[in-house]
Amino acid sequence: MYIDRFMLASADDEREYFFTGGATQDRISPQESTLPFGIFPRLCLDKIEFSDITVFCGGSNTAKTLLLRLIAAKLGVEEAMSYKTKCFDDYCRLSTFKYSDFSNKNFESKIITRSHNEEYTAKRYEALDKEGVWSIVQLYEDVIRQSALYFLEEPDNGMSLSEQTELSHILRDAVKYYGAQFVITTNSPVLLGIKNALIYDFDAIPILPHTWYDSTYSKEFHRFCNELTESHTRHKSEKNKS
Repeated sequence: MYIDRFMLASADDEREYFFTGGATQDRISPQESTLPFGIFPRLCLDKIEFSDITVFCGGSNTAKTLLLRLIAAKLGVEEAMSYKTKCFDDYCRLSTFKYSDFSNKNFESKIITRSHNEEYTAKRYEALDKEGVWSIVQLYEDVIRQSALYFLEEPDNGMSLSEQTELSHILRDAVKYYGAQFVITTNSPVLLGIKNALIYDFDAIPILPHTWYDSTYSKEFHRFCNELTESHTRHKSEKNKS
């Protein structure tokens, strides 16, 4: 495993930054965003523990994508940099990593964003025009081929259920055979259900690490499936009676 822990700037760190005048503070107008400052203390999130596969789930505007790109930017992943506000660099300097192997800090890191998914999804139509077959999963098969840290931003976007299952196998195999590590944002029950994945639920405060079995997401999904099954059973029973 490449990364063990990511320590976010604390509320005290943030207060000191603004009290003493951060390096970029004089260049920020009142109308400009100071993100990521002010977000994570409100979520009671001060650190992220990592597993081979770490998953951030939750609704829109819950800071899960912000955190993924912040971690990637801290590691110098170029495509994550395009997302950053003026305060990103300062916040990165206040945040720290714990590595399992300090001699291996120069490992390769890659990010696959939603825009990549959309570009590959467009190839479906090109393939249909040529009477060919194209799967968005091909994107991940092409990229995930080595021991590296991969950031996947909503990889299930545009995928069918069978493709999500195929992707889950790719991720598990990459961990097993390449020693890869993944940080993922998703609400896919298939990807959240990957064995031994560590889940952070951004819809809950405080945000704490969970396994699939004790996560609020799995309980809601289980309740939904049970209600759906009961509804179909009642409908079938009523139909047979009539």
